[in-house]
Amino acid sequence: MAGQTDPISDAFREVKLLKHREYNRESDFTCAYDGWENTIQAVSDHSAVEINIPPEIGGRPVTAIGNNAFLGCSKLKWIRIPDTVKSIGNNAFKDCVSLKEGVLSASLEKIGAFAFSGCVSLKSLVLSNRLKRIEINSFRNCRKFSEARIKDMETGEIRDFVVACQSDNAIWMYLMAIMRACDPLSGYMDKYDATFLEVADEDDIYRIAVHRLRNPLGLTDEMEEIYRSRLRNMVKRVILMDRVERLTAIGDLDCIDENALESYIEIASKMGGGCVAYLLEYKYRKNRIGLSDFSL
Repeated sequence: MAGQTDPISDAFREVKLLKHREYNRESDFTCAYDGWENTIQAVSDHSAVEINIPPEIGGRPVTAIGNNAFLGCSKLKWIRIPDTVKSIGNNAFKDCVSLKEGVLSASLEKIGAFAFSGCVSLKSLVLSNRLKRIEINSFRNCRKFSEARIKDMETGEIRDFVVACQSDNAIWMYLMAIMRACDPLSGYMDKYDATFLEVADEDDIYRIAVHRLRNPLGLTDEMEEIYRSRLRNMVKRVILMDRVERLTAIGDLDCIDENALESYIEIASKMGGGCVAYLLEYKYRKNRIGLSDFSL
């Protein structure tokens, strides 16, 4: 629908346009090669704001980010990890408190314990559909981490997902569901949708339901009704909080119970906020649609 704003932020959609950023110098990193892996062990500039790791250092492909490699880089806001990297070690980006977004390797298979723990500003990541292991504490205290894009290594296709982020367990549970949905051998969206039944936080419920109804690939009739029911059930609370933008999204998805519309208008009128104007306009549109249908 024209004019809609998706929960996936416009800023995050621009991540794929950042290819103009130049690679850091090889000398910016300390690496160790053990005959199998070429691992970044540390970065020299802990005040760096943006880091774009080169795919080769010392004439060898970079294959791993080591334990504690970027630990405490408090000014780092953006990171790009080359597609040669298959693993990110424990505490690798722990306490990078300014980190907001990143593009991780398309061949990444493992994210270690506490790898992004304490990244309190982290909102968005591009991840690999080859990712097999994420620890339950990999994203500890990342309460803003709500947007994931999954890149298919073979096709280059990128799919958007919303992540439940109100607890460490919710983040881990949703990332695992996303990995199952994007598995190159047996990915099905029902594995992602089923996880929604475990979500309790209302902010997470709203974001996930709205995004899924707007992007209904593989959505069953049963799960569609569950998403719609959750949105219908929160309409009254949204009005009481005067969250006009949420009410508008719910209305645009046709998830306002028309049998309760008059009571909603009455509640909104008593509140005196912005929701009443939207509800009156919604009622007018519905009445016009009804008249048009009747005339046919």
